[in-house]
Amino acid sequence: GAAPAMFVAGDSSGGGSAAALLLELLERDKDKPSSGLPVPAGAFFESVWLNLASDTPTYYSNTFAAFPSLPEALEDLSRGVLNGDISYRYDSPSDATLEFAKLALLYCGCRGVDRTSGVPPPV
Repeated sequence: GAAPAMFVAGDSSGGGSAAALLLELLERDKDKPSSGLPVPAGAFFESVWLNLASDTPTYYSNTFAAFPSLPEALEDLSRGVLNGDISYRYDSPSDATLEFAKLALLYCGCRGVDRTSGVPPPV
């Protein structure tokens, strides 16, 4: 008989990872259908940010929204966001760079913030 249907799923950043996996599997299947990796029958994404092209009306209407400065955001992480340029189209996860590694470590709590100086430790 046929193999049972396979689905991928994820919430928040896990949803982004699940979407990246799905896109990678679809690309591989398109380029080389005999790659041996099955394409999932479907996917579930919860609270995931999929439009990294930054081309929807709210990206433009919120362009001049007020955000705290970096020192203020580092002092109180709940007051702002730490981000880099995310305006890019889909690339394979294997093409990822370490350009934002420091911010990723700070975001996930792998590196703390010195509350007296407001500066993250070196990575």
